[in-house]
Amino acid sequence: MYQDLEAELHDLFWEQHGSPAELPFLKEFLSQAPGSTLEVGCGSGRLMTPLLKAGYQVTGIDPSQAMIALGREKLPAAEFILGTLDELDFSRTFQNIIIPAFTLQLIPDPEAALKKAAKHLLPSGQLYTTTFLPWAELEKELPENKWYPDEEFIAEDGRKATLETQHSFDPDYQLLHRQHRYQWGERSHECRQTLHWFEPSQLRSLLETCGFKIVKAYGDFGETSPEEAQIHTVFSSL
Repeated sequence: MYQDLEAELHDLFWEQHGSPAELPFLKEFLSQAPGSTLEVGCGSGRLMTPLLKAGYQVTGIDPSQAMIALGREKLPAAEFILGTLDELDFSRTFQNIIIPAFTLQLIPDPEAALKKAAKHLLPSGQLYTTTFLPWAELEKELPENKWYPDEEFIAEDGRKATLETQHSFDPDYQLLHRQHRYQWGERSHECRQTLHWFEPSQLRSLLETCGFKIVKAYGDFGETSPEEAQIHTVFSSL
């Protein structure tokens, strides 16, 4: 996941939509208990960059060697760890662990990952998560098992980069399977990913099962109530 063109284009597609909508919530969360922070699924540092510039102490972990390489090039003084949260096993704890940008849904075993997160938090530690419900797919606004245009970006040299996606469901296990097709000039790349989705009550139950207490919950980055929202941001603590 996140290799080749997918890694190169990831931030370019995100950045054209403007400043990250959850950045103010990450800053609010971290300001409550400043200290060592681990960002899970940090990629090339799209969110780490503004957090580090704001003075927060953030270490990133990501399983993509390509994304980590881009991050180290962009942020040579920052600490990046190549790996996954469920593999993390060293004698080090953090004040905060953040799992933003729907990363929790890409982890094969979210429960195991959250339990591992609890082990690597200080007793006063906090956890930040953001997840989403794939309404467009669930409500069939996007066609199942058919390619559709997803993203487009035009570089300064005039080359157009495109992303096409098709998806299928495994409703019994609440899994969304996506296949992506990237094109940039003469280069192309195809890849797959599987996402879990959680109803708000399921997410709360999962966090509580893993030893966390819900502190705050936001819907659609503060625009709606959590129960009615597509995007769910949760602050929790041990």
